[in-house]
Amino acid sequence: MDTVKQVPNQLGKGIYYWEPCWIPSKQEWSVGHENNWAHLTLFDYKGNKLIGLDAFSKQKQQEEVR
Repeated sequence: MDTVKQVPNQLGKGIYYWEPCWIPSKQEWSVGHENNWAHLTLFDYKGNKLIGLDAFSKQKQQEEVR
């Protein structure tokens, strides 16, 4: 979020992200290769939040202080 704010001339309008609110079910697909989609989420295989989610909570805290 800070990176977007630092774009010169206020050209940083926001971010785009993949819908990360799902929990990956397994680390490999049935055909035996790695489930690369699992790396696009904000939660691990057990439902625990990953550090990427903190970017959104820090932004909300900053907005509430204003």
